[in-house]
Amino acid sequence: MKGKVTRPYGSWRSINSAANVAKSGMGSNLLLSEFKLDGGNVYWLERDSEHDGTRNLLRRSSDGAITTLGSAPFNVRTRMHEYGGGSYCIWKDVVFFSNVKDQRLYRVENEKPYPITPLSNDGRYADVMATQDGSQIIAMQERHTAHCGIRNELVAVLADGSAPPRILATGR
Repeated sequence: MKGKVTRPYGSWRSINSAANVAKSGMGSNLLLSEFKLDGGNVYWLERDSEHDGTRNLLRRSSDGAITTLGSAPFNVRTRMHEYGGGSYCIWKDVVFFSNVKDQRLYRVENEKPYPITPLSNDGRYADVMATQDGSQIIAMQERHTAHCGIRNELVAVLADGSAPPRILATGR
């Protein structure tokens, strides 16, 4: 490359055409979302529409190696408020995520996920974040119950899963 050339707005040639950008959108088989950084690592979700829209959690480490941390039978996604969002967080290379099939929170250690919330069919977790010391996960919990309807709660979950979620605040 010779030198930097300044051109008038809109006159430079792009490596991307409008057709390529449109093709990579909603009609694409592979969609990327929820990018996060932790230390020298980059994390993201890949949704593959050819495989039921499953969202896999991937990590690219500083040496360039790519590792899948949450994949089949897991689907890193939440159904809270039906649209989801904030389905995982990282604390010093420890990953926590919501699995859409059972809506439990999982902790990934040595690239193997294990549940940290109890199995129930009324709870959903979203907007997860770790406390500064990594001992707890703070999340929004949506519970569907027959006697109360839908309850939204701010909860604390011990990062090792040794106790059920503790409600910090509740509302509708």
